[in-house]
Amino acid sequence: MRPVGFLLIWAFAANAQNPPADYLDLYSTLQQHLTTFDATLTSQWNGSKPPVDFCAELRTPGAANVLLSLGISPTALVEAEIQSLQATGVTTVSLGISFPSLYQPFFQYNGDPGDYQKYLSFYQQVAADIRAAGMRMVVHTEPLYTGVLTQNSGLDVASYYRTLTTSAYITARTHQILTIAQLIQPDYLVVAGEPDNEAAMTGQPSLATAAGFTNMVDTFLTQLNEAGFTGTYVGAGIGTWLSGDAAFIKSLAANPRLNFIDLNVFPINGGLLDTTAALIDQAAATGKPVTISSAWLEKRRDSEYPAANIAADPNIFGRDPFSFWAPLDQQFLSELVKLAWWKRLALVSAYWTDYFHAYLPYNAGNAALPYNPLRNDVIQASATAIQNNQYDSTGLAWKSLIQTPVVPPLLVSAANSQVGPVAPNSIVSLFGSDLATSTVSASMPLPTALNGTSLMFMDATGSTEPASLYFVSPGQVNAVVPAQLAPGPVTFQIGSWSGTATLAAVAPSLFSASNSGRGPAAALVTVLHADGTSSVGYAATCTGSSCSNSPIDLSSATDQVFVELFGTGIRGCNSLADVRVSVGGVLVTPSYAGGQGQYPGMDQVNILLPKSLSGRGTLNIDLSVAGQRANVVTIGVK
Repeated sequence: MRPVGFLLIWAFAANAQNPPADYLDLYSTLQQHLTTFDATLTSQWNGSKPPVDFCAELRTPGAANVLLSLGISPTALVEAEIQSLQATGVTTVSLGISFPSLYQPFFQYNGDPGDYQKYLSFYQQVAADIRAAGMRMVVHTEPLYTGVLTQNSGLDVASYYRTLTTSAYITARTHQILTIAQLIQPDYLVVAGEPDNEAAMTGQPSLATAAGFTNMVDTFLTQLNEAGFTGTYVGAGIGTWLSGDAAFIKSLAANPRLNFIDLNVFPINGGLLDTTAALIDQAAATGKPVTISSAWLEKRRDSEYPAANIAADPNIFGRDPFSFWAPLDQQFLSELVKLAWWKRLALVSAYWTDYFHAYLPYNAGNAALPYNPLRNDVIQASATAIQNNQYDSTGLAWKSLIQTPVVPPLLVSAANSQVGPVAPNSIVSLFGSDLATSTVSASMPLPTALNGTSLMFMDATGSTEPASLYFVSPGQVNAVVPAQLAPGPVTFQIGSWSGTATLAAVAPSLFSASNSGRGPAAALVTVLHADGTSSVGYAATCTGSSCSNSPIDLSSATDQVFVELFGTGIRGCNSLADVRVSVGGVLVTPSYAGGQGQYPGMDQVNILLPKSLSGRGTLNIDLSVAGQRANVVTIGVK
């Protein structure tokens, strides 16, 4: 196999152009901004690489109308794009669902009321495809742009916005957010993110103020709670170019229902990358996680900054498609990834992922094209590349940046196999080579040596403890981390192999029925009947390695239906109050969270399903313990 470095060099040679004379000044200025920030970042970042949910924007849904005009099936391309992004190493994709594309009254106004269901069905299918790939989903929702940026959409939003008072606008936006929470069920929901653009696009000037914008976001949060979506993981924030940014963050963070602060990063003029780092610190000081759900290098001259509608200018967007930008786009992505590690961000997403697959050559014909024809050519070139499983140098660079090489042996949670901290007294899997001479499973009580194989841990205090072993094989060992170990860095030794890991008091993860850490939950369903009897069944049905949810019946007014979830890394929580579970965006109160009692290291969380979930189909289960989120699994409700 050729190393990634070789692929990058080959792709760059195949696609790169020198900047044309008209753009030499802009290219040089942006390069200097990036280089200056890199020096700052390098001098302050210690080189550590904590877990960050690196994400990428799913661009196909937003280009659906253009794709249809080109004879390309958006639905088929969505699946291909999800797979292509997953192959770069992302485990989460971001998706924009702009207002009013899921608001029924708008389609009445627009003269095509039947299109509402078409849009809803399309986005539900996109969500289903994302879940089928075992990935998480971010939905960011904001007003649809006006003017040339929506010329191909068939949606007359500019006129519609003018019909809405501020109160009516907020009510309509709230309705769409509730629809997204109930029917799309994202893992992250960013309800608002660019106050200045939202105010300018919709003609609602109060939204450009910290008080007006926060009032709108607070309304969203209140209505989500009142509708029962108390478990939906909600964020809001600003673009890092916003004047008065500190006041917005302080005002937003005052609402305890807001789960995270989100930043959008596009222009880098005027020291905005340093501003971004400072804003992250300010947001983190509120005690909330910080995310960057949209980021790309905006091709703006210093003389063009600041400006109105700074992230919605087609004249600026029209510079993006040309291949001579590839090296700068890659430099920006490199700074973005290092910033994420430096500031320990929860999630970071690259936005213009069209350019992971294809740029356009800069020539006289392309340079003269207006924005929309140029954008259509980009969409077609990107779609063709996705269908052919092709990446350009920027896509390969992103893959190289976020896929930190793992040197075996690798120690991960046995429930989800995700790299990150593990907890004392949790079940882990160790992957490598030549870990054992044969394959053997243990019986109870678990031994600390199995067929000549043992696994030893040493924590930072020097305490050395053996792990109890469930299973050993040459390529994998399943074990229980000794309960006596202190949280912090640990080393482990198995045969001639040694490695390092991090122990945390809690590191929650949930078992899935397929043992992949995603899809239908490995769970029991207990129904307590009114006559005092009970029945027990499984939440999933498996045939071979294929598992599906077994629909849970919530139709009885008298039955109580409990789900027993199984996982690991949970029991270290201080109290039940530290455990947060949402089902389909509805917060439920666990009746128990702790050791399962029968199998060492196995934990259990018991929840009562509310009747309000009846008929909602496949639902995400989102578990967090002491602020640490587990992998998402699903149940089905009929």
